[in-house]
Amino acid sequence: MKICFVCNEYPPAPQGGIGSFVQGLGQRLAAAGQTVFVIGYLAGARTAEWSSDDGVRVLRLPEEPRSWLRLNWGPWDLDYADFAQRQSLTRQVSDAVKEHGIDLVESYDWNGPLWSPPHRPLIVRLHGANTAHAYYEGQRPSRMLRSLEKRNVAMADRLVAVSQHIGKTTLAALGLSGKEFEVIPNGVDTELFCPQGVERNRSEVLYVGSIARRKGVMDLLAAAPEVLRDVPDARFRFVGNLPEGAMGSGPLAEQLRALPANYRQRIEFPGRVPQVELPKYYSSATVVVIPSRAEAFGLTCAEAMACGAAVVMTSLASGPELVEHEKSGLLANPGNPHELASAIVRLLTQSGLRERLGAAARQRARTHFDLTNTAMRNLDFYQTVKQGYGV
Repeated sequence: MKICFVCNEYPPAPQGGIGSFVQGLGQRLAAAGQTVFVIGYLAGARTAEWSSDDGVRVLRLPEEPRSWLRLNWGPWDLDYADFAQRQSLTRQVSDAVKEHGIDLVESYDWNGPLWSPPHRPLIVRLHGANTAHAYYEGQRPSRMLRSLEKRNVAMADRLVAVSQHIGKTTLAALGLSGKEFEVIPNGVDTELFCPQGVERNRSEVLYVGSIARRKGVMDLLAAAPEVLRDVPDARFRFVGNLPEGAMGSGPLAEQLRALPANYRQRIEFPGRVPQVELPKYYSSATVVVIPSRAEAFGLTCAEAMACGAAVVMTSLASGPELVEHEKSGLLANPGNPHELASAIVRLLTQSGLRERLGAAARQRARTHFDLTNTAMRNLDFYQTVKQGYGV
């Protein structure tokens, strides 16, 4: 089977969850004997060039230059390049479909990357669009992005979502609630993400992810004083990219400065670490906390679970789809500092509970989120789509 992924975040491009997802799934499908293509833009590329990444054929396109033709109209700020880039990407995908006999194309919802259907069955995966997150958080979305994202989702032949939560939220936000979708969770390499056999650092609370308000970083800091009061030797480690200047000014710096000096000394921000090193971090922490307010899936939670960590997962958004409360972890509302702190303190102080939940988390990750298994689920879905459209 020949599958083409549209992806503007494919490594080594600056990537979020979509880029990592496409790379992991594409490599697993290629290893299973499928022919996999990826087409997308790469900042800094000067010419369109094909390359190979562990069996995946990747076409990296140069970005369209910013245009002098701009339109400012109320909340709209339009650059012709925004549309030209989508039209060019669509042409490149359509050309590849014809040249290589591709069976189906998969795109995604975020930012609406395609302009029109690619002359083959189009699957759009709902990872969490700008519009969906704004809708869930009660904010007003960008009209332009909503239009582009709705266009992409509406023209899909089939939809697949990484969680029930994000599927329903996205369709409600775009006014497309009548469309159906399949749910296939993101996958984790459970051979890479596994217990490392290292001793857990005493009373370490670990956060991994973007250092951003949406991810619950401020909520976790709000819960920290209660945790440090009840467990004085606890330490907080926030692993992830720090926005430039974040420690000098802004809400994060202000919240840290408001803490007593002896509490600040027990909070560290080591920055981002390579993915291959994350299993060591997950395996050496006493508790891993994912306090996000808007989580489409929660990949870091699945990674931590695969490493046998005792996790405190957000009770909001997709949290309950990953963690069964009191069975494979604890759920807590990040908007309630006392509730979040209480869950962390329970795991810091109850070794038996930690061990039970950590073992169950590892088993749940292997059963439900293993990358090889989810790749085969995706392949079965692709085969169904292909047969349904007579390709």
